[in-house]
Amino acid sequence: ILRGRSRAGELAAAPAPRAAADRLLVSDLIIRWLREGPAAAPNKRASSWAHDASRLNRHIAPLLGKRVVASLKAADIERAQADIAEGATAADIRTGARGRAIVRGGRAAARSAITTFAACLAWAKTRGLIDDNPAAGVRKIADVKRERFLSEAEAARLLATLDTLQTRARISATFADVIRVLLLTGARKNEIAALTFDELDSERGVIRLRNLRSKTGDKVIVLSGAARAILASRPRQSRFVFASDTAPDTPIVGLQKPWSRVRAAAQLPGLRLHDLRHSFA
Repeated sequence: ILRGRSRAGELAAAPAPRAAADRLLVSDLIIRWLREGPAAAPNKRASSWAHDASRLNRHIAPLLGKRVVASLKAADIERAQADIAEGATAADIRTGARGRAIVRGGRAAARSAITTFAACLAWAKTRGLIDDNPAAGVRKIADVKRERFLSEAEAARLLATLDTLQTRARISATFADVIRVLLLTGARKNEIAALTFDELDSERGVIRLRNLRSKTGDKVIVLSGAARAILASRPRQSRFVFASDTAPDTPIVGLQKPWSRVRAAAQLPGLRLHDLRHSFA
């Protein structure tokens, strides 16, 4: 007897594992995958999991969060993809006293959200939570290639604009230097924004990134003279080359806002930070 109930009766009253799985909601599956999934994918970067969490919580959860996972059909996934593409999940969300998150829909957002959700459902299948992945046969919206290449004149104007805005204290030296190094190396944003002094080999003039810091595995980025000079000028107040002004033990965040200011001042509408990588290439 256990607190007035027999152990046999307690076991009989407990739901079978499969019965519990059959009642699992999409919102609960998302939470579980984001918590347990990294153990099954040890080589997946933390930043990739953060992007997955954003896609699922901003797009999938609002549309399908209250649905039972086992009840989902391919048609439900297709409808969600179409809704995201049409802007159904677009929102302006407060993230704190001063913060806000602008969630935009569109074709690219729909494709990435459904791709991530398909991976989540695939994991659920391997765990025996569902028998089939309803997203497996869903055709994703075609990827929209957006490539923009700076001309030499535009690149010179961008660098001159950075100098002007920094002189006028409209952008910090840290943000300005990150943008300069992105243009001069062709590296990805997070590879530079979270760069540490340990990854910087000044003697050989290269950056060495380990597997979990680079999307393509261990990576060596050769530095030009101009890039080396910028990195050599950075103060060593933290292990991060571009440390946050308010939290020196963390790398900078929020590059998009100053970038929008620079882009507008340089008269380069629509230019993305990733386009600096294209231009370098």
